[in-house]
Amino acid sequence: MKKFLSILLVMCMVLGLFTACAKEEESVTGKETTGSGTEVTEAPTAEPVQELKDVNVIMWTLNTVPTEIDLVEEAINKITEPEIGVTVHLNIMDMGTYLTQASMMVTNNEKVDLMITFPAASAHYSVMSSQGMLTPLNDLLNEYGQDLLAELPDFYLDGTTKEGKILSVPCYKNLISDMYWVARTSVLENSGVDPANIKTMADVENAMVEIHKANPEMITLGGNAKTVNLTYPGQKALTGGHYDTLGEATAIAAIADFDNPTKVVSRYETEEWLESVSLLKKWYDMGLIDKDLANKEGAGEPLADSNVATSFVIMNATKLSSYDTTIGDKLTYVKLSDGVISTGALTQMTWAVPSSATEPEAAVKLMNMLFTDARIVNLFDYGVEGTHYVKKDDGTIGFPEGIDASTSGYYINMVQLIGNAFLAHTWEGGDPNDAAKGKAIMENAEASPILGFSLDTSKVSDIYAQLSALCNDQYRPALVCGSAPADYQEKFIKAMQDAGLEQYLAEAQRQLDEWLAAKK
Repeated sequence: MKKFLSILLVMCMVLGLFTACAKEEESVTGKETTGSGTEVTEAPTAEPVQELKDVNVIMWTLNTVPTEIDLVEEAINKITEPEIGVTVHLNIMDMGTYLTQASMMVTNNEKVDLMITFPAASAHYSVMSSQGMLTPLNDLLNEYGQDLLAELPDFYLDGTTKEGKILSVPCYKNLISDMYWVARTSVLENSGVDPANIKTMADVENAMVEIHKANPEMITLGGNAKTVNLTYPGQKALTGGHYDTLGEATAIAAIADFDNPTKVVSRYETEEWLESVSLLKKWYDMGLIDKDLANKEGAGEPLADSNVATSFVIMNATKLSSYDTTIGDKLTYVKLSDGVISTGALTQMTWAVPSSATEPEAAVKLMNMLFTDARIVNLFDYGVEGTHYVKKDDGTIGFPEGIDASTSGYYINMVQLIGNAFLAHTWEGGDPNDAAKGKAIMENAEASPILGFSLDTSKVSDIYAQLSALCNDQYRPALVCGSAPADYQEKFIKAMQDAGLEQYLAEAQRQLDEWLAAKK
């Protein structure tokens, strides 16, 4: 169980990106306008279908499992049954159950027709695709998902295509997550720190020193799930630039730098990693980092603890408008690194038809609607209008009077996972223009030079398992929290080498070479 909790690091950082996207409805025309200003035509009414196909959908929630799934299913099926001949059955699990059970259901050949791959562990896209657990979608999408294909950017399926086979469809959303140093505005003020003067990591350190002096009772730099996020995968906050994680989200031992994308290297021996752990050790010894962080399980927003003064946060820029509300305090943001589009980002959360599906054609018909039909997107996201949410005068939505997250019969808080997030309503507190902003960010973002390459870890599965355990359970937590002994980094590398690191890197290089050759 400890291993699973540590693996949740990747998932928690990714889920921190969630934010509702804007949408306005035009009921007279039968079309809906997203926050980006583009019109999305509802799926045309199909001829009556005599034989309905049952599609079992599994997904997870950040909150408790809804008690009124049946009401949402009924509303969904009023649309899907006459239009595409599909009866939808939702199986929504809590996050911990999904983490351990989703891939097992497929392995046990249970009827799962459509699912969301998980951001980590056995239900991650990279694992499920490597183990042959996902149905190729090329022909199915060409026949039943033409609207979906037309809606997505040209590059969007590159990250989930292996040997020419499309194995899943990434959730369509703003994938760009920037790195910020976030501080309580009140703390900056009482410490005499001017955020306008913070440009570099050295400036961040100087600011934290002043904060620590003025607020010795507070945790100067907090974190969660055994990290302070300075070493967030893909970002090079100290040395500048980015690297590709090769579509892998657990060990992340093999990477390729954007400046030399054809060469696979050991992440934990790079200049960026070594400088980062050295700096974190320095901060820990200075008393700036939470002393107990390496031993803390679970996750959450560090700044939700009122005793935490600052934190490194990996965040979608469109979430800045609502993060203060989430934390319950006025915050100041200093951007340290821009996010990029990478294979890892595309494969974090995807929609897939498992190999255990009994109705793959019907599943893709439903998937098509999840990426093109705002009615279906918002039913999955928010439930039934008037019962689970109401529209507000400012163009957002919120709970009906007398209802909150704890009493609602359907509040899954998963808007960034439901197909096309740009079709979702904006929850109150958010910016109704977020969809337009998100699309603009995506259009101008830097993409990995090896976008689409994903390491098949099944070729070195035993080594991969050992490396993952060494990274997540034994060595990495102390290193990224600054509490590691002086010789811990050397022991870490020695342990990985003994586990087969060089063979792992060689296999990753071989696969990358083959992929690059096939692209020529």
